[in-house]
Amino acid sequence: MASVSVTKCVFKKSGTTITGSVTFQLTFSAWEVALNLSYQPTVHITPSLAATSTTFISVGRGKINLVGGRKDVAFPAPVLCPSGNLASVATVPISVEVNALFNYGYERYFNVPTAGVDVRVDLAPTTSLTQDIVQEQPVVA
Repeated sequence: MASVSVTKCVFKKSGTTITGSVTFQLTFSAWEVALNLSYQPTVHITPSLAATSTTFISVGRGKINLVGGRKDVAFPAPVLCPSGNLASVATVPISVEVNALFNYGYERYFNVPTAGVDVRVDLAPTTSLTQDIVQEQPVVA
């Protein structure tokens, strides 16, 4: 199966929105190139474990960190295939509201000096042994 490595990440927070991009490279095996197998990458953005585990908020008589409120946001990337090459590079633009990254209203504690995100890229093969397509199906009110 192809391997993936993230080569560059750029993020900027402006107001309540984080924008940027993630660039990654897929490396294919010789047989994947020969068969021209394609993959569907998905980029996942999550508030940084390091930043959220060291940020504490007071709740009642105790303190809790933000780890339990983290949420993952997925960004599908274009399907990539070798097309005769052993590697393929893609850049995925990212734009996400900070409140989409947290449960419980924790986003208000996600401050720029300590803020960070963890990035994960998953690959799913797009080949399918069977497929069924049914078109023009009626929608009833």
